[in-house]
Amino acid sequence: MKTMEPTADQNSKEPEHKGPNIRTMKSDISEFLASTKPSLVQILTTQVEAERAAEDEGPKVRQTARIFAAVGIILIVGTLGYLGYRYFLPSSSEEAGTLIPQPFFSVDKSVTVEYKTGRSLMPSILDNAKVVESRGVIKRLVALGVSSDNQKVSQLATEAFLKAAGIEMPSGIYPALADTLMPLYYRGEFGTRLALVIKTNDPARAFDQLFRNEPELANWWSALFLGENVAPRIIPFEDRVYKNISYRILALDTARDLQMVYAIFPAKNYLIITSSEEPLRVIINRLFQAS
Repeated sequence: MKTMEPTADQNSKEPEHKGPNIRTMKSDISEFLASTKPSLVQILTTQVEAERAAEDEGPKVRQTARIFAAVGIILIVGTLGYLGYRYFLPSSSEEAGTLIPQPFFSVDKSVTVEYKTGRSLMPSILDNAKVVESRGVIKRLVALGVSSDNQKVSQLATEAFLKAAGIEMPSGIYPALADTLMPLYYRGEFGTRLALVIKTNDPARAFDQLFRNEPELANWWSALFLGENVAPRIIPFEDRVYKNISYRILALDTARDLQMVYAIFPAKNYLIITSSEEPLRVIINRLFQAS
């Protein structure tokens, strides 16, 4: 009997060796992270399940699973801790029971002074006015009332601030003024100027009270000049307009831009008082930007 010889095709076929399809926890995790974007909770859940499945894969694999699980727990605890910290952290306008209203419009800087009842606020105002800023900078002045036990209470209300700063007003104007005001420093071409932006309940009455008492304003508002000597002039206020906002101005020293200026910003019912025409226009620009 003839023995069958293998054909060429049969000789060319090599035996196929199928390697074992080995899956490990590490490969599963890599594939999972590459194909999805899991949350921290999903990562932790995946690692815990992988750790349980790895009990039969040896000590080394179980150790790797524990490491991943620990990292997931740390991430979750750290995230929750940070969120809690941000949630309970007091804002810059509310510290230790101190309430500071938000500014009426954007300012470049802010400075805080303290005031105790019965004392003048002007020394603190003058000291901060000596800090030289860049041209065009508006710096908010926050005056905090301090209680008898040296605890900061809140920003001074309008009438309290005006009296503490030595700025007089017609007695009939106070019912028209709200309790909130924003004192400002403005660095202009000729130095630092002081300005006030006051919320009003009755802007027409506030304007009328100032209009009726214009002959007295140069004396009443001398504190606005921050110690600069201004020679009195027997001249009337005049009307001017900037961006459809009418204002009254008393030109005392045009060479140094030292004026008495007041205006009503009707869109927000703000009374603006400045010692210079330049800061009035800058304030009006920023109020329009904030509207």
